[in-house]
Amino acid sequence: MSGLGVLEEIRPVDQKTPELVSPWRAGSHPMHRTAERAFGISAHESLAALRRVDAERSRDRALRLVEGCRTSTTLAALAQTQIALDEVDAAVAAAREALDLSLQRRHGDTDPSDAASARIAAEVLLRCGHAEYAYDALRGARLSDALSVTFALLASSMGEIAEAEDALVGRSGPLVASFRGYLHAQSGNWQSAVGDLRHAVNEAPEDVDSLFNLSISLWHLGAKKKATRAALRATRTAPGRKDISLHYLELLLAQGDIARATAEMASLDASGVVEDGSLLEMRARIALAAGEKARAVSLLEQAATAARREGDEALEGTVQANLSVLKYEMGRISRGVALDRLSGLLSKITDNDAIVLSYAQVAQLRSEAPKLRQAVSRLGDNTTPPRRAYFKHRIAVLEGENDAAGYAAEEWFELEPENVMSAAAAVVSIGIGQERWDDAVKVAEYALSHFPHDSLLLNNSAYVLAMSGRAEEAIRLLEPAVEGNHVLSATLGLAYLAHGDLHRGMRLYREAADKAEKVDPASRSLMTAYQALIVRELGIDKTHPAEIVSALALVPVDLPEDWNERSDFLRIYNVCRKHNYKWPLSL
Repeated sequence: MSGLGVLEEIRPVDQKTPELVSPWRAGSHPMHRTAERAFGISAHESLAALRRVDAERSRDRALRLVEGCRTSTTLAALAQTQIALDEVDAAVAAAREALDLSLQRRHGDTDPSDAASARIAAEVLLRCGHAEYAYDALRGARLSDALSVTFALLASSMGEIAEAEDALVGRSGPLVASFRGYLHAQSGNWQSAVGDLRHAVNEAPEDVDSLFNLSISLWHLGAKKKATRAALRATRTAPGRKDISLHYLELLLAQGDIARATAEMASLDASGVVEDGSLLEMRARIALAAGEKARAVSLLEQAATAARREGDEALEGTVQANLSVLKYEMGRISRGVALDRLSGLLSKITDNDAIVLSYAQVAQLRSEAPKLRQAVSRLGDNTTPPRRAYFKHRIAVLEGENDAAGYAAEEWFELEPENVMSAAAAVVSIGIGQERWDDAVKVAEYALSHFPHDSLLLNNSAYVLAMSGRAEEAIRLLEPAVEGNHVLSATLGLAYLAHGDLHRGMRLYREAADKAEKVDPASRSLMTAYQALIVRELGIDKTHPAEIVSALALVPVDLPEDWNERSDFLRIYNVCRKHNYKWPLSL
C-alpha cells in the first residue's frame, strides 16, 4: 500500500463469475445428464460397483433383445446401455444402424418409421463425437417437432446456427420454445431468450433446462433477483443436478448473500451428496466470502486433491491459482513464490482466465507486465468482457501508461459498475493518473452511494473530491473514519490543503508519513512526491511563500532503487513528465 492509499486499486476477488456459465443445451435426452451432471448419493465404492453391475445387466438384456429382434428400437436401446458403460465404439455402431433403420419409410409415408429411436440414436452419436453422421442422415428427412429439435441440436453443435433456427420455423410446443431460447442465449440475444424460455417453462413447469437457461439469461439482463428465483426453482425441480446447484450458489455469492449460500450448502450436506472437487471449491469460496480464510485454504487444498483425482485439470488449475493468491495475501508464502507457482500454471494451462486473473493480482512490477500481456493474448476469447477490460487496465498500470490505464478502467467500470474494484480503479486512474477530475468525481459519487462502507473507496473518492474543489465534503467524509488509519490521515491532509489550511494539512502529512514508513520504507519517498505534486496542482506554491511551504513540507528522501519498476511511482512520474516537473519531485 502506498503512503496515500490511493494506489491500491485491485484486491483479491472471487475467481468465478455467473457470466462465465454457458446455457445448457436444451432438448437433449436425459441420458446425457445422468452420469455427468448429478451428485452422487454415497461415497462408497461398493455402490459404484453395484451400479456398474446393474448397467452391465441392462446391456446384456439389450443385446439379447437385439439378437431376437434386430430393429431400430432394440438397437437404440442397446446404444443407450453401451454408452452408459463408456463402450463408445459399440454404441456408435448400434446407434448408426438404429438411425438408418429408423429412417426407412413405410410404403406411401414420408415420415421416419421410428422417430423416437431416431432421436435417441442421433443423441448417442452426438455425445460420442459423431454428430456429422446423424446430421447428414436427418438432413433430408421429414421431421416431427421433437425430431426437428434433435436436428437443430445437431446443426448448432456443428456451428450451423442459421440451419438450426430454420429447422424450428413453424414448429410449436415447449420443447421447440426451449431450444429456441437456448439458441438465443448462445448468441447473447438475452431478451429473446427470456421470452422463449418463459413460454417453455409456462407450458412445461418441470423443464429444468429451460429454468436453468432462463436464470442465465435473466442474469445477463441485470434481473438478478428473478435470475436467482429461477435458479432456486430449478434446484428444487431437479435436486440431483450438480450444475444447477452450483449455479444457484454462484448467484448467491455474486450478490453477497452468504447466509443463503451457507444454508443451501447445509441442505446439500443433509442430502448426503458426495463432495467432489467442484463442490469443495464452492464450499471454500463460501468460507472465504465469510472471512474464514484459514478454513478456505484447507478446503481449497482438498478441492485441488479431488480435482487431480478426477482428472479435471481446469478445476485443479483454478484452485491452485486461488491458493497461491490467498496464501500470499495471508503471508504464508512470499510474492516471489506465488508468482513462480502462477507462472508455472500459465505455462501449463493457457486457456484458463482464473489463472491469468490470479497472476494479474500478484504482479506488481513493470518487468512482470510482458508475461501478463502474453497470457492475455493466449487466452483470446476465453474470458468475459469485464475481465478483458480489467486485464487491459492492469497491464497499463504495470507499464506506467496512465492514459491507457484510465481508459481501460473507465471501460471496466462501465461494464461492471457493481464491482467495488472497478470503481476504485476508475477513481484512481481517471483522477490521479489522467487528472480528469470531473469524470473521476462522477465515479466517486456513484461509488460512495453504492459502497458507503468501503474504506478504500472512501479514501480514493475523498481524494478526487478535494482535488475538484469539494474539500469540505472530503473532510466531512474522512474525519469520522480517520482515527488509527495513516492512509486516510494523509488524504485528510490533502483535503485540508485543498481547503486552504496549509499548517493542518502539512501536519497531517507528516504524521501519516511517519506511520507509513514503518509499513513500507519507500512510502515516505512516494508520499513526499505526492505532496509536492498536490501543492503544485492546487497552486499552493503560487499563493504561499516558498520558505514556509518548504519548512512545513516533508523532507526529501531518496527514491527506492527500483522506483522505475513500481507502478505507484511510475504513475506519478508520468504525471510529472506531462507537466514538465523536475523528477524526483519535492518541495
